[in-house]
Amino acid sequence: MIISFLKRFSTGALIGLVLGSLYWYNSKLFGHSISLSIGIGGCLLLSIFCGLIIAKWGYKGVESLLNSFYE
Repeated sequence: MIISFLKRFSTGALIGLVLGSLYWYNSKLFGHSISLSIGIGGCLLLSIFCGLIIAKWGYKGVESLLNSFYE
């Protein structure tokens, strides 16, 4: 059970890290500069948040959260 939790949390953390890094990259691309320390902190918080969502509710939790942005 703990191995399954760690796998799901790691996957969620990786998804959150990718989303955070894309946000940080796009903010620089559009001229709204975010400092490196705030960018890294935001990426870490987002990765922990996504990891906990996937560990608790599974992949459907993050999928429904991401789909709610487009509705």
